[in-house]
Amino acid sequence: GVTKTTGRLLCVPMAALARRSSVGSLSVPNSPSRAKGGVGEGQLSYDEVQAECRRLPAGGLWEDRSWSGNVALYKPRSATKYNGGEPIRWLRPTEMHGADASGASTRLIRGGMDAGDVEQGELGDCYLLGAMSAIAAATDDSGVQGELFYKLLRNRDGADDDLKKGFCTFLLYKFGTWAEVTVDTLLPCDAAAKPLFAHGKDPNELWVPLLEKAYAKLHGSYEALDGGSVTAALVDLTGGIAETLDLSEEDELQELYDGSMWKRMVRYASGTAPNCFYLLGAALAKSDVQDDGHQEEVQMTDANILVNHAYTLLEAREVPEGVGEKVKLLKLRNPWGMREWSGPWSDGSDEWKTKAGQKAKADLQYVEADDGTFYISWDDFQAHFNRIYVCRVAETCDGAGFSPEQARQGAGGPPGCWCKYELDGEWTADSAGGCFNFPSWRTNPQYELVVGQETNAFFILMQPDPRMDKGKLIVKGEGDEGGPKYDHKIGMYVMKGHEQFSRKVIFDSEEIEGDDVLDSTPYMEYREVHCNTMDEEDEPKLGEGERVVLCPSTFKPNKLGKFRIIVLTESALLQPPRPLAPLHALRQAGRWEAGTAGGSRNCVTWRKNTQYQLKLSRPSRVSVLLMRHDEDATTSDKPLGAKKKKAKNPKRKKADKIFFIGFVVVRPLAAQAGKRIVHVEDEAVLEKTSYSPNFEVSREFHSGSIAADPNYSDDCFVIVPTTFKPNIVGEYDLVVYTDDASATLEQLPKSTWHETSARGEWVGRSAGGSRNHPSWVCNPLYSLQAQRDTAVHIFLRQPAQPGEAAVYEGIGFYVARDEDESLDLSDVLCESGFRKQEEVHATIQLVAGKRYLLVPMTYRKGVHATFEIEISSDQPLAFAKLSEQEAHARRSEQLEDEAVRTIIQSWARTKIRRELRKGPAGREEARRLMDDFFRMPSRHTDEGYLDINLALNALESAFIQLTGKGDAKGSFFPRMRERLRDRNHKVADYDVCL
Repeated sequence: GVTKTTGRLLCVPMAALARRSSVGSLSVPNSPSRAKGGVGEGQLSYDEVQAECRRLPAGGLWEDRSWSGNVALYKPRSATKYNGGEPIRWLRPTEMHGADASGASTRLIRGGMDAGDVEQGELGDCYLLGAMSAIAAATDDSGVQGELFYKLLRNRDGADDDLKKGFCTFLLYKFGTWAEVTVDTLLPCDAAAKPLFAHGKDPNELWVPLLEKAYAKLHGSYEALDGGSVTAALVDLTGGIAETLDLSEEDELQELYDGSMWKRMVRYASGTAPNCFYLLGAALAKSDVQDDGHQEEVQMTDANILVNHAYTLLEAREVPEGVGEKVKLLKLRNPWGMREWSGPWSDGSDEWKTKAGQKAKADLQYVEADDGTFYISWDDFQAHFNRIYVCRVAETCDGAGFSPEQARQGAGGPPGCWCKYELDGEWTADSAGGCFNFPSWRTNPQYELVVGQETNAFFILMQPDPRMDKGKLIVKGEGDEGGPKYDHKIGMYVMKGHEQFSRKVIFDSEEIEGDDVLDSTPYMEYREVHCNTMDEEDEPKLGEGERVVLCPSTFKPNKLGKFRIIVLTESALLQPPRPLAPLHALRQAGRWEAGTAGGSRNCVTWRKNTQYQLKLSRPSRVSVLLMRHDEDATTSDKPLGAKKKKAKNPKRKKADKIFFIGFVVVRPLAAQAGKRIVHVEDEAVLEKTSYSPNFEVSREFHSGSIAADPNYSDDCFVIVPTTFKPNIVGEYDLVVYTDDASATLEQLPKSTWHETSARGEWVGRSAGGSRNHPSWVCNPLYSLQAQRDTAVHIFLRQPAQPGEAAVYEGIGFYVARDEDESLDLSDVLCESGFRKQEEVHATIQLVAGKRYLLVPMTYRKGVHATFEIEISSDQPLAFAKLSEQEAHARRSEQLEDEAVRTIIQSWARTKIRRELRKGPAGREEARRLMDDFFRMPSRHTDEGYLDINLALNALESAFIQLTGKGDAKGSFFPRMRERLRDRNHKVADYDVCL
């Protein structure tokens, strides 16, 4: 039997899985543990049983009184009755029908092992018998069958001597540990002394019934074996790594489509996969067909393929070799030794008679025989089979025994041996976070390892077998693959590690795009799941010195239970897997709504957004996440971020396109720590996200890596979560993870500044334009004065224009000294610069008691418009518009000077014209007059450079984009760039230019 889905058992022993190759040595611990669960603590060890045997009278046989009779037959409170309800006799091998009563012929194995030795009894454990047949058929390097079985014997060389004492001790693999299970030789029989359960063809050969009995004892009873998975049984009997490939699933379909599944089969079947021995099988599984494993009850298709029956997969090759078009053929074997495939490439089919077929026959050394072995094309295989079973068997050694220095040198066990690392863990109420679909995944246990030399690796996650819990009611066929229903759907992510950010809290952001997930197991309600670096062709190994983080979880959160992780690597790890301590989580729930949904920094309302202050007590790791509830993810049955194979599960569904979210982390000025941020300069932005329709955006940094700057705080940060557009209503969660247990995250009060505002208008003479025009002094004038030194943020805003392509007038303002009640350019202390946008800003430090003038203006003269001024200061200040009389007093000197200049220039123009009429003799004088009266002074405060800067960079960006000459960056118009730098204009953003 092989598997079961939705209550239907896949039957018939899976034999001779390994006839094509040899078995590597299977690693077994020197001191196997006592079996747990079904056997329970307190059972006798092998040495203790031997001691009891020495106390028996001559000819006495050991009897296991702790596990016998109905206790051994049935599960607690079971209504099952074997032998038709008739009495069951427990007999020694010499007492059974057809056996040698003298015991002289009784052996564990007689005349070698063969898959055909296994015959099924009343139990529905054909899955186990199939696995037993597989290990019986496996051969070692010398061609001896049964090598895998011999590894299961506690006393390999003296097993028959133990039989004479009435017992046999096996080593069985459970939950990552080899368990020692000792059973006596009493076997359940009917009235005719015939065995009720599995047995061999030879009544004097006992390996089949005794191994079945040991497996039953491990799980608590014979009845507990009713229904199961062949892959699970193979793991229990080999310590291997097993998986079922369902060819109807999305991942496997993708591999079939792109050809990678065929390449995998070739690697597995040919033995070219690294350092592993593979047992392979195949089946046509149908959930609506049920049987108990008997040949007469198995259904068959029109092409002679048995339903719910395991075939051995022996070869995968492309033939013929070296000529024309190739055919992909698989060699399979029916363990019954009969009933073969009857389609193309079957025995006697026309395909073998063609020229290519004759060449293929020679390449494959094909011999036609009715022996259950047949060839089938890869295309026909996909049409007539839907399961492939894989069990990898590897020799292991204890990886923890190697020093870091040995790991750096690539040390490992003997050739072909894998270094093994084991971890035991538990999902508790505090650490059962679920998969990536749930924000709580970050609370799951995590483990970090560091690679020594480049290596392949297996990552295996296990949960306890529920059959090991005697008190638990197990319903036959309730779980996946015909086995018991497991407590949880489990899986594990394998993620990139980072020295500073060891514990993972981010798996997908616009920076990493999910690339932090190197691999992941499937999430299944199964006993063990795994992933590795070898399933895909040319899949990279783990790199030298690479850090890897393992995150095991249940699919849904709050599912409690124990687990075990096993890591196998070809060479020793520099750092074996170690648990990572949980981070301190700081949470704030918020809501964007009227008055607090200010939008991104592109919006003048940005400063209305709710702001949060993160306060650290020491240099720390900080991970910031802004999240919205994702109902689709939390209700999906597919894990986010999974990379099971090439067909990766889709990324998280995007939110509504109008609902883009993001945040900025600002480093406040040291003097303004604890205050809301009203304006952000680029150099103060520590981290920022792009605006994304994802349900989650994130950034992380380490405060100890920030360049020191005495002007800025190094332990206090302001986080501002926003939507891209203003007035978007919605809820969010802001979460900060840090290794600073004393860190705090608090919402800043809505008002931490003294705020004042005024409305005004440029109209008539007051629309004087910028200082490129003499009339600039005619603009509205406002007085500023503070009683204490204060930092002031000034905002000048013009009316918002509709549409995304709105065109704004250039606006700006000056702040000048107001000491001698006159206004002059030399008095200007601060300027906003002129911008064709809705709002401009500048910051100035006011000295207590000093008077200042604020002059708002448009860049062009004569522009009529309204404006609004907003001022935020950390100390109270007086702010008022000057009366016309006060304003005139400050303008008069400039206006008078301009009148004089106008008169003089009028006289100079007349004089120049007269000189020019004189011809060449007057030109030199005319030139002198032009220089004296009309040459403009070179000022470091000339306006308009912002547009020039943007134009230069746009031109340069276009050139680079068209030619691909990236080294041209910064080379266009070098002298103009010097002038721009002199005027403190920043280089325009190249992305914006593009």
